[in-house]
Amino acid sequence: MPRAVEFYEQSPDKIEALIRIASAANSMEFGVKGHDFDNLTFGRVFADTLQENLHADMAELKRRLQSFGKILYLTDNCGEVIFDLFVIEKLKEMGKTVVVGSKSEPIINDVTADELKSFSDVDVIPTGNVVGTALEHLSLEASVLLFDPEWLILSKGMGNFETMSEFDQRLKGRLIYILRAKCEPVAAKMAVPRGSLVARPI
Repeated sequence: MPRAVEFYEQSPDKIEALIRIASAANSMEFGVKGHDFDNLTFGRVFADTLQENLHADMAELKRRLQSFGKILYLTDNCGEVIFDLFVIEKLKEMGKTVVVGSKSEPIINDVTADELKSFSDVDVIPTGNVVGTALEHLSLEASVLLFDPEWLILSKGMGNFETMSEFDQRLKGRLIYILRAKCEPVAAKMAVPRGSLVARPI
């Protein structure tokens, strides 16, 4: 975390720095074939990860972040949510209203709404009890915000991408996927090399 803070404070482009921190943090995942992650080495390599090539239309990302005053931030894994909270804090300092969507109950290593409430003061709503964000399992609270045209959606991780890509055209113009493409199918779908950092506006 100190490396992320230092990176942000020294960066001349604060929005790009936040997107890089959010995408690099998505490296923190176990159980993805072909993706190696080790808690013991992550701290040492994180600074290098922040400097990796980022596949993003930065001009469009900035336009959206400047245009929307309300953000629904869909979380992914437990470890990376510490970095997400830093990103959310900075977005709020920019005057944004941020609501966080996290899992309704434990699923793999995704952070739950109850867990997030236990160690942060962000506004949190449950999104469902499955991997990703699936409409048939989506809570009413999350569904209302997801389809409200006043809300920009920042969607973290491959699980959210894999499920939301089935209906993301309904969110066109206000959805941004932020992730590391850790497996071949997701990398191929996003047309990037496996392992890439991605921030993709839809």
